[in-house]
Amino acid sequence: MIATQNKTSAHVDQNTFNNSINRKKVVRIYNGTSSSLMHPDPYSAPLPKNLDVFSNLSSKFAEIEDENVLVQVKRVLNSLYLSIQQISKLKTVNKYLSRLNLVQQSDGDALLEWNFRDFRIGFTFEPDKNKSSYFIVSQDRSNGAFFADSKLLTDDVTNIINNIVRYVWENV
Repeated sequence: MIATQNKTSAHVDQNTFNNSINRKKVVRIYNGTSSSLMHPDPYSAPLPKNLDVFSNLSSKFAEIEDENVLVQVKRVLNSLYLSIQQISKLKTVNKYLSRLNLVQQSDGDALLEWNFRDFRIGFTFEPDKNKSSYFIVSQDRSNGAFFADSKLLTDDVTNIINNIVRYVWENV
């Protein structure tokens, strides 16, 4: 009987532990502070300073009026953080990455842009998430021409973000 009690007690403790971890993640990701974007995984190391692209965003969340737009923005930012963290372990970038800029549009949409010398990446978030999209505008330095590609932001945000971060790593 004592062994059963201990097993049950350990099982409850493990469930309590798992629930508290899950609660921390939800609170830290969605509480609207800049540290929540820098540390979506409460047990991970922060990004190196040259890769911390999130510092401009802390005051911008209050400007977003539509909750559906805000949820989409935070989902993309969380995926960006995790992707940058993952790729930075595999490849070193000695340059500073530019900061992300978030702007509330007059029609309730939001625009998240990431600008670099020869290209720009952007995300447009609309209240109807099926209309949200992302784009890449790049310049061919040999002839000065600009190329643009725009696609809908599907539910497979993680895969999209991973591809974008790989593009950034290859072109900075």
